[in-house]
Amino acid sequence: MLTQENLYLDGEEQFGPFLSAFYSRFTAIATSRYHREIADDILRSGTSKVLDIGCGPADVLSILSAKDGKIELYGVDPSSNM
Repeated sequence: MLTQENLYLDGEEQFGPFLSAFYSRFTAIATSRYHREIADDILRSGTSKVLDIGCGPADVLSILSAKDGKIELYGVDPSSNM
């Protein structure tokens, strides 16, 4: 059975509340340009559905949603704090 505990490999980072908040703020500053470029590439492809595995705080999905309200967006992340 798939549970929160077995989504991680041994030794893999598990984001808690503090690291999740830090990661969200850092990525907003450091990677926002790349997230916009990725979203634009996805929109140019003409796809109608997107699945982002390991989406973290869903930055790319948020950009896609703002630019195209008709696209179906799905995101999963093993960290419950993301």
